[in-house]
Amino acid sequence: LAYVCQIFVASPSPNRFCVIQFPLHLSHNDNTPIGDVQRVRLTFDRTSGSLGPSSADMTAQNPNAWSLQGPYLNQPGEWTMAVYVRRRGLDDATAVLTMTVP
Repeated sequence: LAYVCQIFVASPSPNRFCVIQFPLHLSHNDNTPIGDVQRVRLTFDRTSGSLGPSSADMTAQNPNAWSLQGPYLNQPGEWTMAVYVRRRGLDDATAVLTMTVP
């Protein structure tokens, strides 16, 4: 299962409320069907500091496209973002991405 996730920030100012859009496209490298996706969840965790992890379920736009928007990644520093995908009758899949928020 391949993931394509782009992050769009609606406000460039860190430490202030901003809405970030997380569009996600799911596919296999060989373009075979990905199966019946039941849930896609993003979990955000700042690796330093006192913030705990935050999770949110994405909304299906179509069977292969999902989206989420909200005030995530709202502090500067190192973050991990886990993408969890549950599919009916198939193994669950998780990908973990790391990023630095300036």
